[in-house]
Amino acid sequence: ALQLRTALSGSRPYAKEVAAIRAVAGADPALAGPLAVLATHAENGVATVSQLRDSFASFVVPRLAVVASGDGRSLGARAEAWVGSFFSRAATPEERITNIVAQAERNLTHGHLSGAVDHLSQLDAAAAAAAATWMADARARLAVNAALSAVSARALDRFVAAN
Repeated sequence: ALQLRTALSGSRPYAKEVAAIRAVAGADPALAGPLAVLATHAENGVATVSQLRDSFASFVVPRLAVVASGDGRSLGARAEAWVGSFFSRAATPEERITNIVAQAERNLTHGHLSGAVDHLSQLDAAAAAAAATWMADARARLAVNAALSAVSARALDRFVAAN
């Protein structure tokens, strides 16, 4: 489990580490699910939180800014929404995207990947499509981290039971 944790601290493939744990785990039903999750990404590895934070700032934020600035509405419709925003508390679609991105960035700055994913899950159609690849990578990292925690906990349980 320690070798797997070390491998997962980066983004490199970790198939050998998963194979080693499978060999030791045998048919342990408590590890079947976590090992299946780990195996899904073992050949290619998963992006680290740091890499996800960097790619969010470099790729996702600019794409979402484009979506927010041109959500398909005409100039007249956007002007009407802007004027209406002075009389209404409801956020415009542009403001909504901007707020979601700001909250996601804040979460990423503090290392809270799950919080960023939760916020970005609130994006609508075109904005969600602009962030889809990043979201898939982030969800993969979250799933792998959860699986690693389960494997580590089970390894500790087995160690304690043996001693």
